[in-house]
Amino acid sequence: MRARVITMMALGIGAASACADGGAAGTTNDDDTISAAGGGEMVGGSDAGGASAHAATGGTGGMAAAGGTTSSSATGNGSAKPPGCGNGELEEAEACDGQLFGDKDCTDFGLSGGYLQCNDYCAVVLTACTPPESCGNLFDDDNDGKTDCEDSECSMTPACTDSCGQASPVLLPAFEFGSTLGAPVVLSPGCASSSGSERVYSFTAAKDANYSVDLMSYFYPMVLAVRTNCSDGQTENGCSSLAAFEQKLIVQGVKGTTYYVIVDAVDGKPDDFQITISETN
Repeated sequence: MRARVITMMALGIGAASACADGGAAGTTNDDDTISAAGGGEMVGGSDAGGASAHAATGGTGGMAAAGGTTSSSATGNGSAKPPGCGNGELEEAEACDGQLFGDKDCTDFGLSGGYLQCNDYCAVVLTACTPPESCGNLFDDDNDGKTDCEDSECSMTPACTDSCGQASPVLLPAFEFGSTLGAPVVLSPGCASSSGSERVYSFTAAKDANYSVDLMSYFYPMVLAVRTNCSDGQTENGCSSLAAFEQKLIVQGVKGTTYYVIVDAVDGKPDDFQITISETN
């Protein structure tokens, strides 16, 4: 029993010594930053939950992310509020002050639109900005009511100026779902009274045979065309523009020849569709 008491006393003295030396229980630095034993930091007595308060607040004159939006790293020099922050004047140590952002907007941070916000540390917050339009994902990323190639941000990109370059190769028999929403408006099938956005598929004939191309749209009639040179209307093997939701073409295929199947919206009305391409008798 005596030995156990002595051991416990020795442990108590060791722990007290560790605390006095700033060991495992925590260390105090000259800049008043206390490093907790768990690896996190407490700046000015406020626990940042395992990350520095500088990162949590955006820092002096930096940028802060909130609500899951990713922004550039903070560029400030600490977590303290800059002198004059909140006085309605944009000063050298501040990235913003109230509604003042130095003529910057969301586009200066690589985003599309929306508006900037300023936090209590005069750091820019980007959560109210909208992301740029991603051209080709069938989604209105920046919430402006325009999808992919309909959006001016995408209109001059290769994805929207070269339908043939975006042709999707398929292996036969092929059954594909697609949409002309947000697709390029480049090609004009020979039988179309007016052209709209289009999707292009390609297949190579495995042998001399007839190939059936069947198109079904859901809400609007569409135009169906087949060419051997995607960008040259003079090479069309067939074109169908019936005022119906189903179009069909039979192509007399030549072994080794690549054929381009064009699905074109009529009168600028994009639609979803399904297309089947297969060898037939």
